[in-house]
Amino acid sequence: MKVISVNLGKADVFKRYYLELYPQTTYFIGKYIENKEIAADLIQDVWLKMWEQELTFPNEDALKAYLYRSIHNAAMNFIRSNSREQLRYEAIKTVSDDIDSSNMLNDMVESEIYAMINQAFSELSDAARRVYVESLKGKSQKEIAEELNISVNTVKKHIYNANQYLRKRLEHLFLLILIFSLK
Repeated sequence: MKVISVNLGKADVFKRYYLELYPQTTYFIGKYIENKEIAADLIQDVWLKMWEQELTFPNEDALKAYLYRSIHNAAMNFIRSNSREQLRYEAIKTVSDDIDSSNMLNDMVESEIYAMINQAFSELSDAARRVYVESLKGKSQKEIAEELNISVNTVKKHIYNANQYLRKRLEHLFLLILIFSLK
């Protein structure tokens, strides 16, 4: 495997990583900041600084480590600043000032797992994804079939195929999720 450096000074590289990592960084910052607008602003600020500095990283893992640390720091600075101003925003989660790096590491791992699950889910066919989403909402197979104007057997087939694909695609994550949930 060839290690490729990541130069965020190049617009196409910056855009690719911004779009690729935005969902998991949004999930990550949500562990600290509940207000989605504030969270989005903080993430935008981090990315803007990275763009302005035209940072280059030796590989994608170094970029992610820097990005998560920067977003974590931005969230903590925001929380501290607003604590001093008597919490102007109601949507701030209660977070102690002494959050240790293991909590941040757990949040990073959880964000990466979230991204992998979303990626695998997006790889399903449109029909299977629609059926699966409806089943996750608690609808019966008959309700799904009527709503989507397909047979119950087709619904069953889509759910079965989606389960099989997701199970195979995410099998390496099950152990990690189990370990993570025990903490």
